[in-house]
Amino acid sequence: MTRTHTLPLALVALGACTLNVQPVDHRVSARTTDDVRGLSSDLRALALDDVEVLIGPTADDPTASVHITGLLAFDRSIDDLVSGMVIAFDASDPDATSLRYTAAALEAETVHVDALELALGEGTALDLTTTRGSIELTGLHAPARLHATSGSIDVEDATEVDLRATSGSIRVIATQGTLQCDSGSIDMEMTGPVMARATSGSIRGTFDGGGTLSADSGSLDLVLLGPLDRDLVLEADSGSIDLVVPDDLAARVEANADSGGVDVHVGATDAGDGHSFVGDLNGGGTFVIRATTSSGSIRISSRRAD
Repeated sequence: MTRTHTLPLALVALGACTLNVQPVDHRVSARTTDDVRGLSSDLRALALDDVEVLIGPTADDPTASVHITGLLAFDRSIDDLVSGMVIAFDASDPDATSLRYTAAALEAETVHVDALELALGEGTALDLTTTRGSIELTGLHAPARLHATSGSIDVEDATEVDLRATSGSIRVIATQGTLQCDSGSIDMEMTGPVMARATSGSIRGTFDGGGTLSADSGSLDLVLLGPLDRDLVLEADSGSIDLVVPDDLAARVEANADSGGVDVHVGATDAGDGHSFVGDLNGGGTFVIRATTSSGSIRISSRRAD
């Protein structure tokens, strides 16, 4: 375990008295040379559920560290404070390596963990759950399952993802996957198919292949990058749907807006301003685009293929 700390002194006035304290800015770290192909940890069970989780950049030897801050009485030793703190990798199963963390010495202190920082090898799969706190992942180029009950999720350069933010937004750059945001918006750059749902918020971004995307209270603003390899289902209970597709896309379209207009402008097709449209784009195709909204408009327009 590697320990570094900075201990400047400070005087804090408390009413009529002055208390000598020292600010704490300290990291407790662990490194392993074991083969780690996947990291799977429930941070709630480790009492690390109220911290910012930062993952990346990559490293040859996996490293984990907790960052603690706060105020410590001047007559207390920093070594005493962290003597009960342990963070370590349990790599008995390389595909599901877990973290061990204890912090008994912090219970009586005005010191808390601000962040959990992970540096892992490129391609390391992740399965992390936290109750409170955001998760930021960069550059692993691996599958990632990240669930945050209260906090946002920000992912760059992942492959297949399963992301759920109960109260917070999702921003993701990945190949394909499943996205669910119960209270917040989804911004995505996906190069493959996607299943996405925003209960209270909008969904914006790019994807390919097809999938199912729905917003219970919000809009869909989407760009389909290429041809369909499955059906595409778009649903907005209270919001509009705006879909941009390649100019040469061949597909069946079934669109209906209970309270709003439907405009389809792709290829030679012009549906006008009705409330529904059923027809073919560029002669039709194997797969169907189904778009429905209860309160809002639907627009399907085209861009020229590169």
